[in-house]
Amino acid sequence: MKRERGSWHDEHAEVMRRASKMTLGSKWNFGCYQVVWDKDPPVTKFKDNDLTEFLVPESHLSLKLYFDNLRNYGICGAFAALGSWAWLHINSALPSQSPTWVGPSIAAVIWTLVAIALCLNCMQTWILTRELYLSIRALRIAKLYVYRGGNIGQFVLGAVHGLATWLIDVLIGLLALLVSVTVVAISLGFVIYAVMGRMGQRCPVVA
Repeated sequence: MKRERGSWHDEHAEVMRRASKMTLGSKWNFGCYQVVWDKDPPVTKFKDNDLTEFLVPESHLSLKLYFDNLRNYGICGAFAALGSWAWLHINSALPSQSPTWVGPSIAAVIWTLVAIALCLNCMQTWILTRELYLSIRALRIAKLYVYRGGNIGQFVLGAVHGLATWLIDVLIGLLALLVSVTVVAISLGFVIYAVMGRMGQRCPVVA
C-alpha cells in the first residue's frame, strides 16, 4: 500500500530513514555505485511512477500516436519561429523605453522551452518506434517452427530457413531504428529551418 504524501520535510525525513536501512549488494556499476529502488515509492502524478507512461500513456499502439508525435514537431517548429520573430522584431513592438535585452531574453526563454519539448518528443519517437519493433518481433517469435529431420537436404533447408528468419528479424530492427533516426533528423531539420528561415529574413544575401 502506498504511503500518503506529507510535507517536504516529512518526505526528507522518510527518505533518510529508509536510506539508513538499505542493504547494498555485491555488484557495483562501473565499480563505484549501486541503484537501490525504494520498495514503497512516494505518491506522484505519474502513472506507475514511470516516465515512459508519461510520454506514451496509451496501452495500445495506433497510427494516431505516430501522427500526434509528428504534429508535436510542427508545434515545436512554430514556437521556434516565434522565438526567431521575438529575437528580430519584438523590440520594435515594445515601448521605446523598454530595455534592449527584453527581446533576446524572451527569445531565449522560448527556445529553451522548445529545446525541452523537442527532447521529450524525440524520446517519445524512440519509445514508439521501439514498442512497434518489439510488437512486430513478438508476433514473429510467437510462431513455432517445427523442422522435419531426415536427410541432409532437409537439414540444409531447415538451417537456411532459420538463418533467413533471424536475418529478417535483424533487418526489421535496423529498419525500425532507421525510421526513428530519420523521423527525428527530418523533424529537427524542420525546426532548425523554421529558426534559420526567420533569421535569414533579417539578413538577405546581396549578389
